[in-house]
Order: sequence, then C-alpha cells, then structure tokens
Amino acid sequence: MLQMQEMISDSRYKYVHQGIYNIYRVSVEFAKADVDELISASCGSSDSVPSQENRDRCFLLKNR
Repeated sequence: MLQMQEMISDSRYKYVHQGIYNIYRVSVEFAKADVDELISASCGSSDSVPSQENRDRCFLLKNR
C-alpha cells in the first residue's frame, strides 16, 4: 500500500509528493489541470464544437 507523506515540489504544472510503497521511498507526481484550457475547450457542454479535434482535446485534458 502506498502511504503519502510530504509534498516536496509544487510547480505550475504538477505537484510532487513523497511516499512509501512497501519498503521503498517513491516520488508521486500529480498533474494540475489548466483551468483556462478546460474552459476554452467547453468540454462536455452544449456549446462545445463537436469536431474530432475538440473531442480528442477534451479526452486528453480530462485524462491529463
């Protein structure tokens, strides 16, 4: 089981936390969502453009 400990880094795009997995010390990165990108893509709203490019972009943003 992974036990999260302290945050060791905070940048514009990600957080990095230190954790313990079994007996190993590990670093875990969490990506920050770019709210401006999500708003401009209108992902999931009725105003979003149903193009393949926009659907791909929304998929990538949600799974980032």
